[in-house]
Amino acid sequence: MDGPGGWRRPSRSVMTKMMKESVKTSHPTGLPEKLLRLFAPGPPLRFSKSNCKPKKKPALPIIGIASLVGEFASPGDAEYEPPSAAQTFPDPRETRNKEYVYQVRLDEETKPEKKKRLAEWRAEKNKRELEEKAALFNPSDDPTIEGDPYKTLFLSRLSYEVTERKLRHEFEEFGPIKRIR
Repeated sequence: MDGPGGWRRPSRSVMTKMMKESVKTSHPTGLPEKLLRLFAPGPPLRFSKSNCKPKKKPALPIIGIASLVGEFASPGDAEYEPPSAAQTFPDPRETRNKEYVYQVRLDEETKPEKKKRLAEWRAEKNKRELEEKAALFNPSDDPTIEGDPYKTLFLSRLSYEVTERKLRHEFEEFGPIKRIR
């Protein structure tokens, strides 16, 4: 095909060959020299003693406990006697990590203990409320109830296309229906 001014467009293979020749480089990635110079490594850093930090000596020498053995309690001292029953620890605390029971004494309430205490408190509260409501419930004295509450059936999640007539037709085979709302 001839372009404007009689110029002929080269084929795709010729164009590809021209592109490869225009970007020739000896680098294995095929990147041009200008781009390779951007990522070339710089000269190595000079060594300077000011950059090196001297090692610090330990503040206190490491010693054994042999010199402190004389400070330990010996038989006859008040500290040497076993603790009385009042000083012994109570039953192990409830913790997530069972090893904590033997490692530390916690004066505050732990999370598992708090969770257990709150669960017991909620259960007790719900039980009291249910007992109060059950004592006050008397379906025969409620003026808003029509019919026997023990013979009432509640249906939920019905389709919007369900009519009272369809419900009556489906449930009449089980017995007479007094009222549908």
